Amino acid sequence: MRRRRLCAWFGISTGFTLLEVMVALAVLAGGLSAVLSVFSNAAWSTGLASDYGRARDLAESRLVLAVTNHPLQATREDGDDGRFHWRIEVSEDSRQKALFHIVSIVSFVRGGQSRDVRLETWEAQRILERQGLKES
Repeated sequence: MRRRRLCAWFGISTGFTLLEVMVALAVLAGGLSAVLSVFSNAAWSTGLASDYGRARDLAESRLVLAVTNHPLQATREDGDDGRFHWRIEVSEDSRQKALFHIVSIVSFVRGGQSRDVRLETWEAQRILERQGLKES
């Protein structure tokens, strides 16, 4: 009580003005908005990285299935696996017979944008299989 009287005597106010409170709230809102923006971007980036990882795994598994399919032959297959669309293209090299180019492409949509993962390899057809003989 005594402090209040002294402050009033010297013309010093105790407490905050409405303007000071509003400025403090604006600064707090700006800081919270920046923090929420960072967390939102981090969550979106984590989801995108997860989708790329799943697409890569699917492309790799489809590529392995195509490579282990013997005898190799020129073909094109595609299908869907949830949100992911995959395509396998096997083509024989025109310059060198028994050499196949195998491409695995997995597409997905994230953030309204189409994204692709593409894996490629070359595989040589085994000569014995091409001649119809079995390996022992």
